Amino acid sequence: MNTTDLKQVLNNRADDLPDLGAVRADALRRLTARTRRRTTRTLIAAAAAVVVLVGGAALGVSIIRGGSAQPASPDVSQAGRLDYACALVQPISNDDERAGTWTATLGAAADTPINRVIAAAGLIGAASGVHVPGYHDLSQAGAGLLRGVVQADPAQLDRALDEFTTACTDHGLPNTQPDVSSAGQVAYACAVTQDLHSSHSTADSWRITPGQNADPALSEASGVAALLGAPTSGTVPGHTELSETAANLYQAINQARLDGLVDSLATLARQCAES
Repeated sequence: MNTTDLKQVLNNRADDLPDLGAVRADALRRLTARTRRRTTRTLIAAAAAVVVLVGGAALGVSIIRGGSAQPASPDVSQAGRLDYACALVQPISNDDERAGTWTATLGAAADTPINRVIAAAGLIGAASGVHVPGYHDLSQAGAGLLRGVVQADPAQLDRALDEFTTACTDHGLPNTQPDVSSAGQVAYACAVTQDLHSSHSTADSWRITPGQNADPALSEASGVAALLGAPTSGTVPGHTELSETAANLYQAINQARLDGLVDSLATLARQCAES
């Protein structure tokens, strides 16, 4: 699928996706009215790429050999991604902090609640409208998390976070103990990147068919970018290059540039292997 085709797909989903200009305008009005300026400003920045996600991903387990960024073999199968997504949001829920109190300075640390919820939703395909078989409640809650970011609405984020964690608990997730530390998120992002790069190495390999049965690769790519701090322009300590490439990846998704998406994934895969 070329860029023209992708743009047509996006146009066809206009009824389902918020208007980016309207979202930004509304968020800016909220910015002047709220006292918690940092939270809202960060949500506005994160919203830009979220609203255009429509696409797909390959499943399976990948191992990047050789670097400190990938010391083990994270499970990036569908089950592994669900498990990791639930593990990502669990600390946020345990802290019992409402979204209105979240603070994240643009350009600071990558590991923030906002990046975690965007990553969790992206990894399970929620940004493309995918409903994981047997996990409809989790998929719906993931979509709600993204809606809260797009609308710069802390109350919506709180509701969606509660629904997401409840769904995780109901399904017994996480059922392993994946590493969701800053280093663990880099490792997982690198494993997913390698998996995506292996199956979607050219622009033509990206088949964008939005909806419940979509291939969730574009959504998963947004999850990778969020793990590395892109929505808040954050940087992972010791991995500046990875975060810079993740920002390029996020921008390519936002601008529907398949060539930039492919190039960014290839660069990220190489950097992961060399880290």
